[in-house]
Amino acid sequence: MAATTRLELGNNIMPSVKIGQANNPIFYELSTPAEPEGTVVFINAWCSSARYWKETVKRISSRFQTLTYDQPGIGRSLSKEKPLPATYKGTIDNGSNEALELIEHLELLDKPLHVVGHSLGVVIATHLATILESRGKLASLTIVNCGSFEIEDRKGEILVPFIKLVVNIKRILELPGLRQLTIRKLAARPIESSYEQIIINDMVASDIRIARELALSSLTPVNLERYHREVGELKAPLLLVVGDRDGTIPPKGMYNIKRFKPTAKLVPFPDCGHFLMLERPNNFAEVLLQHLSPKVVSVC
Repeated sequence: MAATTRLELGNNIMPSVKIGQANNPIFYELSTPAEPEGTVVFINAWCSSARYWKETVKRISSRFQTLTYDQPGIGRSLSKEKPLPATYKGTIDNGSNEALELIEHLELLDKPLHVVGHSLGVVIATHLATILESRGKLASLTIVNCGSFEIEDRKGEILVPFIKLVVNIKRILELPGLRQLTIRKLAARPIESSYEQIIINDMVASDIRIARELALSSLTPVNLERYHREVGELKAPLLLVVGDRDGTIPPKGMYNIKRFKPTAKLVPFPDCGHFLMLERPNNFAEVLLQHLSPKVVSVC
């Protein structure tokens, strides 16, 4: 059984645990209300820490237990003193296994779980959801801005050159002009400057090898085919949330999921981009709550 330790970050000491093949501390946050209606596990976008989920967690954690964490080599799970071993690979299977091991370590499988994935993290989230459903432990899946395309569309290949370029030059994204260009690519509406800095810092600081491996693993034909198949085969309630002005992953793919899986609920955000949970935090949290607990809700 993995042991929980405390990860020191600046003046803060936060929980972490060594799990998976990385065997390095993974930072996580677990919030639990007095009488939770369920547990929600959030899976982050590529090269992003869980910090951008803060606005969502703040709005739902009075009713739901929430688990957020940073993947190995990214965000607060990045350790310059103890780099990831060369044998560790950033793959979809490793990512889903780490999430499952963290869930098991925190003893969260007493009831079915809600899984929320964003961007390329959705490929990990969907595989995790498939494993949980096979064990009777999946309550629902939410996909945010990561569509599924017919293989012949070759949409995944469009992202490969962009990903490789970003990985190779990501350290210059801190320059003011490039920072703003990057944010405008990711968000169609203004977001708080603190989150702009978090997004850029995460991208710049992330382990270069892991960043490249995770992206390319997400976009291999084999994993894209499996993602498409797993989405189609899941029986749990499925929510699709799409920013119609997403400048990174074409929104068309989200509508494609609705086409081949008509039982899914699709909610478009017409004026939002890739980080819609920061662009419209109240609206996103309300849509999510209605999916997690189909009651009339109001988010202030």
